[in-house]
Amino acid sequence: DLLQAQADPRRRVEHAFVETIYASVSPYHRPSGGTRETVERLTADVLRATYQRTLRPSRATLVIGGDLRGLDVDGIAERLFGRWGDAGSGGATGAVGSIVDTGTSVGRLVRVIHRPGSVQTEIRVGHRGLPRRIDDFHAVSVMSAILGGLFNSRLNMKLREEKGYTYGAGAGFDMRRGAGPFSARAAVNTEVTVPAITDMLAARSRMRDVPVEEGELGAARPFLIGVVPPGLGTARAVGGAPGRV
Repeated sequence: DLLQAQADPRRRVEHAFVETIYASVSPYHRPSGGTRETVERLTADVLRATYQRTLRPSRATLVIGGDLRGLDVDGIAERLFGRWGDAGSGGATGAVGSIVDTGTSVGRLVRVIHRPGSVQTEIRVGHRGLPRRIDDFHAVSVMSAILGGLFNSRLNMKLREEKGYTYGAGAGFDMRRGAGPFSARAAVNTEVTVPAITDMLAARSRMRDVPVEEGELGAARPFLIGVVPPGLGTARAVGGAPGRV
């Protein structure tokens, strides 16, 4: 799969993007699935050691969602998991360390990856972004929707509807425990690569310099509010929803 990714322009540019904007000391610098070199070095002993180090009850949370009326949920959990202990841990809690999210400091950089035969150009414009736990998370979410999260976002209306460069363009923050990446994204016809990049940079600058119009705000807020109920429509969705326990 990792070798096939080299022939996939979208995956290839995503890997190049994160290794460009993050320093090599950060895990965000590397693809989450590893590289050919790191995967080839894995052995059964490495996997066992990783299992013992990470999959421990002291670091686990049990979340149960569904129609639980008449059920002794605490009793069921105790019967099934009560004897599950951190064997061999020596009392260690397995506390999670901090994430190194250091970005590179190269300033504005243009990186070109040549892939002969490609009929489109995959473009990423961005930088190290923001962590999830920020006070203005909701304001950032609305701003991202206006810039590139809706069909009628500024980016999509410019690159798709007005210019016809692409089937779709978007932008947004990938918020994580550390500062995840921000990117504007599009796959465009090769011959319009430069003007598309120019328009993407202009849209980002306009987001910073030009006040949001009431019509844009009136589209983004109801959309973000409206997608919440469908996203919690099943017990599985409720149980998997992010939250603080």
